Amino acid sequence: MQIAYLHGFQSGPKAIKAQIFEKELKHLCPQTEFVSLDFPDTPKEALAVLKNFCIKYKKEELCLVGSSMGGFLAAVLHSIYGFKAALINPCVHPQDFCQVLLGKQYNPCTDTYFEITKEMIEYLKVLDKKALNFDKESLLVLLQTGDEVLNYKKSEDYFKGCNIKVTPGGSHAYDNFEKDVPLILSFFHLL
Repeated sequence: MQIAYLHGFQSGPKAIKAQIFEKELKHLCPQTEFVSLDFPDTPKEALAVLKNFCIKYKKEELCLVGSSMGGFLAAVLHSIYGFKAALINPCVHPQDFCQVLLGKQYNPCTDTYFEITKEMIEYLKVLDKKALNFDKESLLVLLQTGDEVLNYKKSEDYFKGCNIKVTPGGSHAYDNFEKDVPLILSFFHLL
C-alpha cells in the first residue's frame, strides 16, 4: 500500500503535516510506503502532475491524504480514480477562495512565483463540480472549527454524508494532527 500526501496552497512536499504523518506512519505501519508529492501551485498543471502519478496505481493500491487545497485536489482525484482519501480542513469551492487572490503570487515553501488568472478560476469551477462525484464511504473529512482560513461549515455541507470528524477549536494548520493519524490509518484499513 502507498499513501500519498497532497500539500495545500502555497505549501510544498516538506509541509509540517506531511512530516508528522510520515513519522507516525513509520511508527504505526512501517510496512506502508509514503510519499509527499511535489506539484505546481497552478491547478491545471497540478492536476496533470497528480494524474500522472495516480495512473500507476490500482484503486486498492493507493490512498490519498490532502490538506486544504491538497484536500480539494485529493477529492478530485478520488472522483476520477476511486482512491480512498482523507481530507484535512479541505478547501471547497476554490474558485471563491482564489477569486480574491487574482494576480501574481509567491510560494515561499518552493521559492516559486506563479499567477492566478481568470482562466484558472473558470477551470476551478469545473473541478469543483467534478469533485462532487465522490463515494461517501471512501472519504474521511477532518475539520477543525477554529480554521481561520476556510469556513469549516462549507466543507461539512459539501461533503455531507461522508465520514466527517469535526473537532472544536484548532486552526487551519490542524492542531494536534498526530492524534488523528491513527484514525486515518484505520479508515484506510491499515490498523
